[in-house]
Amino acid sequence: MRKLILISNLLIAGVVFFGCNSNPTLSRDRRTNDPLMQNEKKITAIIKKMTLEEKIAMLHGKNMFSSAGIPR
Repeated sequence: MRKLILISNLLIAGVVFFGCNSNPTLSRDRRTNDPLMQNEKKITAIIKKMTLEEKIAMLHGKNMFSSAGIPR
């Protein structure tokens, strides 16, 4: 049991230590060049163009595991 607690504490300490970035400029550069963040910007732009009715239709869905989509 003590080994499990020690391992979990080490994992938490590692996440805290390596997850914190004290250089905000480096973080900003990573966000600009990161392909996932570029996709996030595209998604945000598309959502901003959607009307309220279109957003509600996307939440409602078409079938159990699919959405209705937007005709345009």
